[in-house]
Amino acid sequence: MVERLASAVFDYHQNAPIKNVSDGPRRIQLLIDELKDSFQDAPKVFPREDVSQFERMAEEHLSSAHYCLRLRGRRGFIRRCHGDLHLRNIVLIDENPVLFDALEFDEELATIDVLYDLAFLLMDLDQRQMSPSANRLLNRYLYLSGALEDIYGMKAMPLFLAIRAGIRAMVANDHARQLSGKAAEEERETTRMYFFTALQYLTPKKPALVAIGGFSGTGKTTLASLLASTLEHAPGFLHFRTDLERKALFNVPETERLDPASYTQEVSDKVYARLLHKARIGLKAGQRIIVDAVFSKEKEREDFETLAEEVGVPFIGIWLEANEQVISARVEARKGDASDATSAVVHQQVSRGVANLTWHRIDASGTEFDSLRQVLNIPEISSID
Repeated sequence: MVERLASAVFDYHQNAPIKNVSDGPRRIQLLIDELKDSFQDAPKVFPREDVSQFERMAEEHLSSAHYCLRLRGRRGFIRRCHGDLHLRNIVLIDENPVLFDALEFDEELATIDVLYDLAFLLMDLDQRQMSPSANRLLNRYLYLSGALEDIYGMKAMPLFLAIRAGIRAMVANDHARQLSGKAAEEERETTRMYFFTALQYLTPKKPALVAIGGFSGTGKTTLASLLASTLEHAPGFLHFRTDLERKALFNVPETERLDPASYTQEVSDKVYARLLHKARIGLKAGQRIIVDAVFSKEKEREDFETLAEEVGVPFIGIWLEANEQVISARVEARKGDASDATSAVVHQQVSRGVANLTWHRIDASGTEFDSLRQVLNIPEISSID
């Protein structure tokens, strides 16, 4: 359902009228100013010290993302969007998510960055204790987009999320003023929850690069998806995968099987290069990145280790392993997966082996949660703040 929802939102944005402008930062500044004034008018609900902290961190984020927002405006990522994209404005019709009740009373207010539109939905999922769904939605949206500008645009996502939470806090506080007694206090509690969530989104997080390797069937993608949303609130880690990059390279649906000519060394080098490029953009945008690939060649592993060193972020390499019988059975049982691996491919991988491996070895012969528990016990993983 989350993947269908990502498709619905992406299609909506693709069909939305484009406004090529360079005033993206101004539009966000107006929202910050509105929130600041609203918070300052209610000191009993929003402590002055916390409001000052919100303003300071929001301005810092805006300054850092200034060029990014201008670039996105000039390249068509500011559109006449939905504007009020939260879960109560989405309905299931024949099991397909349909967006409705878009913001209609103010064209200017609804003409926004598509990622700011998406941020409302991500924040809403996050607040409903559905951070894994929010992370999966985001990564699916980025895959469908395929635009490097959207990866770069993640530089502004913490600010987008904070503003969305801040607006919810402002609206809840206005609603609380219309109530009395217990109902008013409950609404003020909701107000405080959204406000401190906004502060949490703005609190700086250090980028990091996690690489997950292993032969086909060891559970790399499943583990990466779990880990991407385990360590923090939305948006979590950006997750890039060679299987999807290869399908995108040939412009085919992810579940369409490619012929053997698509698996030459030359093609594989291009796929890893695309993955490396996306990871570099994401890291420079301040994001935490997980890449999953076979990584059986030393040069492939070294490239990502070098990238982390160049950008100045922590690198954690994880290698999943299980016996051939187990992983072959898993591969043969797959249905509707982007991977084209077969048991014959697994045998080739195992026969070639892997040399000079220095990454953390994880026993992947159990369930995905067994693997996750082992990974979470790696000191470098547990120290990511």
